[in-house]
Amino acid sequence: MEQAVVSGGSLLVAVQASFALVKVSGRATFKLAPSLKRFCMNAIIHGCQDIVFDMEECQGMDSTFMGVLAGIAIHPGGAGKSRVIVVNLTARTHDMLMTLGLERVLECHKQDDPQPELKQRLAAALHLDGLEVDDDRTLSLTTMLQAHQHLVDVDPENMARFRDVLTYLDQEVRLNGAGTTQL
Repeated sequence: MEQAVVSGGSLLVAVQASFALVKVSGRATFKLAPSLKRFCMNAIIHGCQDIVFDMEECQGMDSTFMGVLAGIAIHPGGAGKSRVIVVNLTARTHDMLMTLGLERVLECHKQDDPQPELKQRLAAALHLDGLEVDDDRTLSLTTMLQAHQHLVDVDPENMARFRDVLTYLDQEVRLNGAGTTQL
């Protein structure tokens, strides 16, 4: 089982029928976001009803990564059809999601929450593959911009937190000649 490791973070993935699993280790950052987005959108297109993120080994998340989670949950192709479930959150990672209002669109479970059905599904996903990391600057910038826009879509109060980031990323995307595409 190979892991795609980037700056201390990695993603392992599996798909079983209508269930996709993403195991996050280390730091979940913007460098993993484009690959994560692509994997999850493909899973939804191919009928996955639940996308479960196992965060037991996750040490922290940046806003881009959290914005991609939000985008997956609110994407028109997935909204109402797929559930985004985040399990095994530490108190710290749980608080990070709550601070941005993501409990509105994600089903969040701390490490000590009882989840017998989910634990069985996690145990059944024995074969996890490393997710290849995209290294395209334009794709990365576009993903970061969209992710932060999703955070504002989920909770308008996030605009105050990310106004400067959105302005900077919008300028960078324009300078790099990339158009913004939907999640």
